[in-house]
Amino acid sequence: MVLQLALGGSAATPSSQIGINWQGVRPGDELTAEWADELGLQNWSGGTPLGWIRRDAYGTGERWQLDLERVPATMSTISLVMSSPTARAVGIAVAPLSGSADDAVLHPGLQVAGDEVTVVLELRRSTAGWQVVAKNTVRPSEPPGHTGPHPPGQTGPHPTGPTGPHPTGPAGQTGPHPPDPDGGRPTVAVVIPDHLRAAVDRVRSSGAARHHARVSVVLDLSASMRPWLVNGVLADTLTAIQAVTCASSRPSMSVRLVPDGAATEIDIADSTDDMLKGFLARTGLRTGAARALHSQAAAAAGRGGLVFVITDDPFAAARMGSDAIAVFLGSAAVPTERLVVVGESVDVGMLARELAVAAAAGSGAE
Repeated sequence: MVLQLALGGSAATPSSQIGINWQGVRPGDELTAEWADELGLQNWSGGTPLGWIRRDAYGTGERWQLDLERVPATMSTISLVMSSPTARAVGIAVAPLSGSADDAVLHPGLQVAGDEVTVVLELRRSTAGWQVVAKNTVRPSEPPGHTGPHPPGQTGPHPTGPTGPHPTGPAGQTGPHPPDPDGGRPTVAVVIPDHLRAAVDRVRSSGAARHHARVSVVLDLSASMRPWLVNGVLADTLTAIQAVTCASSRPSMSVRLVPDGAATEIDIADSTDDMLKGFLARTGLRTGAARALHSQAAAAAGRGGLVFVITDDPFAAARMGSDAIAVFLGSAAVPTERLVVVGESVDVGMLARELAVAAAAGSGAE
């Protein structure tokens, strides 16, 4: 018999292999599965299949398939989240992939408001197996313009908590907020540094903000990049990527240097100018290597998440392919969906918006 939950109610999943049938989905809606694991906050939006979740491309409507036996043991809660530009009623059915459809568990349905992010359903691991929990938790939007620096003495990222992510939080945070009334626990909170406020607001206002599992930058430090170091364009470009990282609820970005391949984690609060000076003090400028750019981009893409490659080599930029978004410094390239061209001067907010739009256009499961 089909079981319809009350809001806040729970029931055992009907099978270890289940289908998630979204009801009432329209173009422009964003549907996301969110969780936390040993790498931090993660999300999936129906793109490239993972080992335990995939989109049913052959079904009618928006349908996902989950194999709960293959969910990593580090994951205890999977949140199903929806945001929509228009208000209306939506629901979810959780049905076994094999067996009788009469064993399905139904969400009672809810009315979503336009431009709000709502946790619709949770899958929670317990000693007896997995439970389906009907939710209707609206996450508060961040008031524009207010954020604060890290508390005194704190310069690194906040610790990662044990539960799934929240895309937005109280004023000053882009990540999850403290416990809410319906049982959530504290998770990571990303504070927007002062120098990124305007750019992060520009990314959000574009509607292109996405929650990436990781943001990586492959940075060409060949000798020909010297003019872009001197005029500050390279530092401003990195600052724009910091803003995209911050809007993605990530506290830091991974930077790989080419040609030597050294990698380091850079906090979003760090000065990109100081960052570059530190890089150059250690490595200096060397002869360029287009092949190294491609191999490092592929290595970064292999770790998952969003990858940017910054270079002044138009041929390398044009051939970057689907592994990364190429950011070309100069005028000898034509912009495309996956290639952003940066000129002689940079408006950090505008560039951050452009990079976020390119990332959103090509985003899959990250």
